[in-house]
Amino acid sequence: MKKALYKLINKLGYRIEKKRPKEYFFPELKKYNITENFELLFNAKVFVKSLDKSYNNFALQSHKDGFLVSFLDFNIYVESVEEFLILEEVFCNQRL
Repeated sequence: MKKALYKLINKLGYRIEKKRPKEYFFPELKKYNITENFELLFNAKVFVKSLDKSYNNFALQSHKDGFLVSFLDFNIYVESVEEFLILEEVFCNQRL
């Protein structure tokens, strides 16, 4: 029934969207206290969670257009989701 209603409304040219902010759906991201660049953090949430789980001293700070990611005495400036992916692959997925 719900799908039929959505299809009917869509055929009429309208679209139903959730109005709740993304912060509502992922409260675990609030522990980083990020207000700027939240869209980037939201898109990279899988990689951030993996890094946080792997390192006890993981820290994330907003800086300019990206983030300063700190762990293992490294301070790395990250501006995109792809860079979070690279960090996660290099430091978490260690394949032998």
